[in-house]
Amino acid sequence: MNNLYKLIVCICIFLSSNPVFSEQNLLKNFYVGIQGGTHFLDNWPANVKLGETVNLRGKVDFSDRFQVGGIMGYQTKYLRFETEYQHGFYDIANMSLGKIHSDSSGSGNYQAATFNAYGKINIFKDFSAFLGGGVGWGRSTVSQANFNPHCDCFNSAKNNGLAYQGRAGLEYQFEKNHHFFAQYTFLHLDGPTGAERNQIEYHDKWIGIFGAGYRYLF
Repeated sequence: MNNLYKLIVCICIFLSSNPVFSEQNLLKNFYVGIQGGTHFLDNWPANVKLGETVNLRGKVDFSDRFQVGGIMGYQTKYLRFETEYQHGFYDIANMSLGKIHSDSSGSGNYQAATFNAYGKINIFKDFSAFLGGGVGWGRSTVSQANFNPHCDCFNSAKNNGLAYQGRAGLEYQFEKNHHFFAQYTFLHLDGPTGAERNQIEYHDKWIGIFGAGYRYLF
């Protein structure tokens, strides 16, 4: 992920300083940006099948949650269109299976690559609001987690599928080409699944995400 943001920064510096692009204005109304913050995926319920006959409800609880992302897009006076990549991370704090609860360890992450569209509303001279959504590809993973060495209950799980989201945010233009923004997102992902010694299916999930970031308008 660090390489992604280094690449975006390098592109911004190169394109904004290159006279060929600036004089001919080839990139007018295009923008790039980065954002980061936290997400509110504090737990993930699952259906666990032990062997062939025992079905139990389980859950993993998460800690140390954070997320980052990058965008590239085009804007008009009242509309924005962009491609976005998001990556969220979480650590497993504890887990439950039926009536049994225990501390545990492990980690997981989600990724989403979407095409987004927003409408823009000017509030004050340098402040605006945006509202919209996006659709694309998503991936979710949860690592293996166990109560103890004798219970391999929660297999590692992953899934790829459709992702979609809704978003609202506020933006401040502090110079001609520079913008700060804060946003809240509801992202829907398919739950990860795994089938090794036991089968596990995490539920599909809506994830609340808060982020703040910067975008540069060419």
